[in-house]
Amino acid sequence: MVIPEKPKTTKNNQTIQTLIANYDPRHNHSESVPIRYQNLTPGNYKLTVTNFPGGRTSNRTISVAAPTYQFNPERTDPLFYLEPNTSLLLELTPQ
Repeated sequence: MVIPEKPKTTKNNQTIQTLIANYDPRHNHSESVPIRYQNLTPGNYKLTVTNFPGGRTSNRTISVAAPTYQFNPERTDPLFYLEPNTSLLLELTPQ
């Protein structure tokens, strides 16, 4: 089984940017990736998700009540789904 690359996260001004990749040289394995952010200031955030290849972008607002935020499908949050050899750029910006 191919495991997705460990997410890479950086901060650009107030925006937290996370890159998730699923590299699979055999093109066999898709992955659903849970994401948790720590040390956030509670409040509302705009989440922008950009898919690569293709560049399709989606936006939504999330409400953060505590310094740690775990995306949780029980709250209708997505687990981030990656086909083989694709990546996602997550951008979390305070509102």
